[in-house]
Amino acid sequence: MVFNLQRVDLADRAIDLDVFGLIVHSTGVASAGMFVYHGDWPGRTIHPPTDFWVQIDKSGIGDYFLEHPPAGLMSGTLEQLPGNHREAFNAFVYEYRSQLPYPHKT
Repeated sequence: MVFNLQRVDLADRAIDLDVFGLIVHSTGVASAGMFVYHGDWPGRTIHPPTDFWVQIDKSGIGDYFLEHPPAGLMSGTLEQLPGNHREAFNAFVYEYRSQLPYPHKT
């Protein structure tokens, strides 16, 4: 299970995707998760148009906004996600697999 935080970076006037994931096994949730901060996959940083920032500045929310891509969905398949969100998921899986202490399938 991967949660993809869309963090508003006011200094850079950008939206950065920061990923937190858990591995769910049939026997229950794993004892650890992983947070991929400042990743480098394609589309990780998004630069919204000026109108977006005008609304952010007016709203006073500063660091947070609500978005459920795509089209208001709360869940769905990887194929339904925008490309940068699929890349975020893949970055989590890659980082998780690189930390495993035993051989694993790719």
